[in-house]
Amino acid sequence: MRFTPETGYTTVFKSNSGSQSPRYLYKYGDSTIFVCSDSIQGSFSGSNLWKSTNNGQRWELVHRYDNGYYLSSIYMHNDSTGFGILNGNVVRITQGGRSWKGIPMYSNPSLTEEPKPYGVIRSFNDSTVAVKSGNSIHTTTNSGKNWHSKLFDVTTIIDADFISKDTGYVILRTNINSFPVKVTTNGGQNWYGVYWTDNIYAPEFISVAEPNKLFLATTDEMYVTNNFGGQPLDVKEVNPFFQIPTEFELSQNWPNPFNPSTSISYYLPESGIVKVSVYNIMGEFVHSQQPEFIQQGHHIIKFDGSHLPSGVYILNVTFAGQRRSIKMLLLK
Repeated sequence: MRFTPETGYTTVFKSNSGSQSPRYLYKYGDSTIFVCSDSIQGSFSGSNLWKSTNNGQRWELVHRYDNGYYLSSIYMHNDSTGFGILNGNVVRITQGGRSWKGIPMYSNPSLTEEPKPYGVIRSFNDSTVAVKSGNSIHTTTNSGKNWHSKLFDVTTIIDADFISKDTGYVILRTNINSFPVKVTTNGGQNWYGVYWTDNIYAPEFISVAEPNKLFLATTDEMYVTNNFGGQPLDVKEVNPFFQIPTEFELSQNWPNPFNPSTSISYYLPESGIVKVSVYNIMGEFVHSQQPEFIQQGHHIIKFDGSHLPSGVYILNVTFAGQRRSIKMLLLK
């Protein structure tokens, strides 16, 4: 079904026979829709993938899977490529769904959770995808060759969404943690608590539908914030990540755009002297921190732009003869 204010509900997909049972829909852009349906015809049982490029007026059967193969979810970062879950395994989609290839999932003896089916959260390019499985979040930027994986010590993950390859949110159902909403700003390497306004009802759903706007829903109310929930609280999960970075890394600031302050995380593979400096888009110096000795590990920089005009700023972090840079957008 599709809803518009002008016409109300209209049918956008209807099978030609009772053997087709649509059970998953994904919409890309203004007019492209993918629908997964289960087909039972005689001894055959499997999934079909349909595609429409005109809001459901006409449909094309893109792929008919082999007997016994079922598609449970997909996420397309354009109208041709993305990722999906086929028979519980993560696969990379190309050619608009006509071609599929499994990618290796990260495994580690430290991940003691009972294996559960994967679900695609979001993909950003042909090699970058975030998926969930039970109480775990997994992210990869190289088509599964390496994964960052996090097992949350909670009853269950209720919902999750990623804004970019660096920034993502998760809602946890837990009685042992006062922060049901967590955020990562470095692609899943670290997770921090996010302030939640309701002490009675826990959030059930999360979505980022517009730039800078984060939507959360409980069983009774809908909440929205235009600053991604405020600054990340310095409350980390006690469980370490299964895969620790081995190189000097600088993550994108969060939130971005920001007003007037933002946070930037970085990782040092060993202890050493760190220098932080900020320039405007014209290359003019606007801010610096005194070089100081920093211990190995993850750290957060708090940057306040209240004294600066709106614009693009470049933050540099220098360590051991290496420099990492990010662009930040200040909007007032």
